[in-house]
Order: sequence, then C-alpha cells, then structure tokens
Amino acid sequence: MARGWVAALADRLGRSDPAAAALFGLVGRLRRLPHEVLSDADPTGVLARAEAVIAADRPARVAAAVGTIDPEGWARRVAAAEETDADGARDLIDALRPLLARLVARPVPDRADPGRMTAFFQEARSFVYLHRKELRDDTTADAFYRDVLLPEIEARCRAQLSAGWFDRPRRLVTILSESPELAVLTAAIVRPASVLLHFSTKTERHLTDALARLTTLVPRKNIRAIRVTDDTRPGLLAGEVTDAVAAFPPDEVVIDLTPGTKLMTVGLWHHLVEPGRRMNYVQTQWGETRGELRFGTEEVVEITAAT
Repeated sequence: MARGWVAALADRLGRSDPAAAALFGLVGRLRRLPHEVLSDADPTGVLARAEAVIAADRPARVAAAVGTIDPEGWARRVAAAEETDADGARDLIDALRPLLARLVARPVPDRADPGRMTAFFQEARSFVYLHRKELRDDTTADAFYRDVLLPEIEARCRAQLSAGWFDRPRRLVTILSESPELAVLTAAIVRPASVLLHFSTKTERHLTDALARLTTLVPRKNIRAIRVTDDTRPGLLAGEVTDAVAAFPPDEVVIDLTPGTKLMTVGLWHHLVEPGRRMNYVQTQWGETRGELRFGTEEVVEITAAT
C-alpha cells in the first residue's frame, strides 16, 4: 500500500522536492521494518492513518503541507533513526506526526445539505480521534468538539424532541462526569431556566470549564453546583439535591440520565423521580474501534415517570 501512494505523491510533487524526498525516505524506511517492530512502535496506527489521509487528499494541500516542513530537519531526524528496533521506529513515527497534523482539514458542516451532514459527522469522528489518539493533541480535538461538532449534535437532537415535551423546563438536574460536554449537550437540548449540576471529587477538575460553557446557555446565577463527596453512594444524592427541586411541579423538572456512573444514575432515579417527572437520555452508537463514538447517531430518549 505504501509504495502506491508514495509513488503517486512523488509524481504530484516532483521528486526533486527536498521535503517530499524526506517524506518518501521516512515512509519507505518505516515500511521496511519488521512487522512486529512497527506494531510495537506504532500501536495507534499513525502510519496507516497518514497513508489513508494522504491517499484521499487533494494534491494542492498535500504539496502545501509537505512544503511547510523543514527538509533539512527531517533529513537529520530520518538519518538519526538508523536502528530497526522499536525505539528507532518510534522516533520516525514522531517525525511523521507534524506532517499528518498539517494534512488533516477541519470538517465543515452544512445543515442545508443532508448528504453533506452525513459526511461531516464521519469526517468529524476521524478528526477528533486522529488528534486524540495518533497526534496526542487533546486541545485541538476538544476545541473542535466544543465549537464545531457539539452545536451540530445539539441541532440534531432538538429536531427529534416531541412537540411540547420540553415546553416548561424550569430546572435541569444533571451530573458532571468525565465527559463534561454531556451536561452541556443536555442543557443545550432542553434549554432550561436553571441548572442543578452535581459533581464529585473525581470530576471537580472539569467544573470550571463546564460552568463556563453552561453560562453561554443559562445565566450563571441560575446554575447551582453541588459537591457529592462519594459518587459510589447513591444516597448522598438526596438531601440538597432533593430539596432543590422540591418546589417545582414534576413537569417543570428534567432529570438528565446521560452522564455519570450507573450508581449516580440510580441515585437520581431513586430520590428524584416522582409521577409526571421527566427524564432525558441521549444514546449514541459506538464505532468498530474501541472507545470511539459514531457522531451523528445521537438519539434522544424521552421518559416520563408513570403516574
């Protein structure tokens, strides 16, 4: 596979291009390594992802990306990794990351074109997990998720709501989990007048970011954060949490069942659910690769406690 796209890229750029020559030397050297060495050095598949991205990309952007790389620096790095062991291969993989980062275009949504939106969600998944895994760049992945992807997921979910189901949401009760964007997503879907956000010592490090994002949807004075000292004990979700929603009619409170541990969800259900009270759950399909969500498959599950 490598020879095919390397040759094609060479034809596009011209073999005299020194940066391209360094790229070809790097990929060729990697592909000559024993399979077990390369697998050990590249467990997240940087090389395979780079091949796929370059093979599918526009020649102009490939040329521009390769042209931004210092050819002398690349040549020195390639020459320094003479060993055919995992350590030498890891150095070559690290040399490939800057090129791959420059080759990946930021996906752009277009709600007016359903076909484009299907492609957007697929590209967004590739973009997010490429940066989180292969490029080890959580900052870029998180910014794209927050600023570009999350509003599209929100719009998709709001379009699914039953007519009138969220007409009177006065208070949203939700959990700050290890995926803080989930609480923000539900707030964006429900559009409540106030939010009751409870967090644990494990998730407190996300609190500042979550509050900043929630205040773009709800006035800060209407957001109340409650610390749960032990999220393995559902009973601790009673007390202040129960009192905070007691004054609201059941149909004016929405309980978010999406984030948090199963025990925290049990706690919310046990202490807060009463006849007529509504619950919200956003389910998403998982991809073939472990730990990767399939963006664009989100479905809103509406639950009303039986009377």
